Amino acid sequence: MSLKIFAFQAILCLFIPCIQAQTPAELQPVDEQSAHNCNSFPLNATREQLVEEFIQMTNVVMYLHPKVTILADSNALRQAAESYTHMFTDSMDLEHYHQYVRNWLVGIGCGHTTSAPSLAWYTYQKEAKQIIPLDVFISQNKLWIRAVADSTQTLQAGMEILSINDIPASEILRDMRGIQTNDGINKTGTDFYVEALFRTYLIFLYGNCSQYDIQCKGPDGNIVKQAILGGLKVTPLKLNPLPGTDTIQTVDGIANLLYLKEKPTTAILSIHSFGFPDYKRFYKDVFKTIEQDSIQHLIIDIRGNGGGYFPNGNRLLTYLLADDFYFYISNPKKEKLKDDNLSMNFVSKMTMVLFNTIPDRDKADPDKNTWVPYSVKKKNHYDGQIYCMTDGGTFSMSSYVAAMLNEHTQATIVGTETGGGANGSQAALSYTYTMPLSGIRIFIPTHKVDHKVQNALPNRGVMPDMPLSRNITDFINGDDNVLRSLVDTIPDERKEK
Repeated sequence: MSLKIFAFQAILCLFIPCIQAQTPAELQPVDEQSAHNCNSFPLNATREQLVEEFIQMTNVVMYLHPKVTILADSNALRQAAESYTHMFTDSMDLEHYHQYVRNWLVGIGCGHTTSAPSLAWYTYQKEAKQIIPLDVFISQNKLWIRAVADSTQTLQAGMEILSINDIPASEILRDMRGIQTNDGINKTGTDFYVEALFRTYLIFLYGNCSQYDIQCKGPDGNIVKQAILGGLKVTPLKLNPLPGTDTIQTVDGIANLLYLKEKPTTAILSIHSFGFPDYKRFYKDVFKTIEQDSIQHLIIDIRGNGGGYFPNGNRLLTYLLADDFYFYISNPKKEKLKDDNLSMNFVSKMTMVLFNTIPDRDKADPDKNTWVPYSVKKKNHYDGQIYCMTDGGTFSMSSYVAAMLNEHTQATIVGTETGGGANGSQAALSYTYTMPLSGIRIFIPTHKVDHKVQNALPNRGVMPDMPLSRNITDFINGDDNVLRSLVDTIPDERKEK
């Protein structure tokens, strides 16, 4: 490896914030219904002003995005934008306007292209402290209570939600799916993030409320109603560790190496994010340990891992892949867009400079192609059986890791389809475009990441070899039935001998 490439990677390990979250739903008009006791954030703008700002936003996104026509051509995206502007009004609030913005972004089919309301909106919500005290999960295309405020007596985890503030749960689920961007057309990523962001999305869509009137169906089929004050504390549901599991290595609880007493040749490497620090030391210690302890079955759990620094994911692969490999990224060669509302943070700017120092690897391609080389580790390289656990929250860098393991090893992919694309994504660095009137911030990726995999389904995630889904009863009780089911299938060498 050349000194220049080595220095490039070393700096990237310190600086680059890569590849991080979130299927396009059908583009549909915003429902003007609003929860009866909710307050919306005023825009104080005319329809004409909003139309001008919205069209300018779409022009900026379509110019900067490295592959904007993933699911629809440019004409279709422009027609969709035009259709939305006909629904704008002089009295429109920020929540409805932002919903149209998100609906349009969903049509691109890129999970890294997303938006957030203005900073003023967030400041207001923080001071209001009226977020709904309720966590949910989605099953059978319905909403269920996952956790609820401690002070409530009537509502319980496991109840089906029928409505919130007289808005049917089916409409809430439809609207939330409609604003959730994701890679391609798979639904696992959409529902994962709707669950994770439910409380925020409820405010995105309907404003904040001092009280939430919730109607549910109890286990006995009876209808249960209760009013809950906004802002109460929710105790989040956490999955219990498997019995007889010992933590051998850890980094701040973000990455853990676990051993199973019942199966001493099986280990679990759980990585919740590829943004954790000291990953090189962690990997070195992990693979040294599992080599010394003759681990033959390694479970790599990247469920809910939204991504992170790309060197973190690639360094992991150097211990698992048989041959040296490249990390492939590219970006269009375009004139720099001059717009006072467009920005990029300092770290991303410096990383962009570093990218530009790498020669174009494919001059026949009109895009600038950057290939970052990685050499596999010979010392403590793992050659045993790999099981990679995935779900809809496996996105960006973690979906890349799953795709590479699926393509280049005999790993068994376990769980559900990844939220991130199997073929690649649009990621790496990000622009922020702040819409000048509304203050809505649009996040636009700069590069295309190509996984170079064969035979993946178009616009879909990495598909499991062993499909396993959570069991609702176990899930409510905090039991990880997916991990348990996988562990039960792994042979116990002691018994076989």
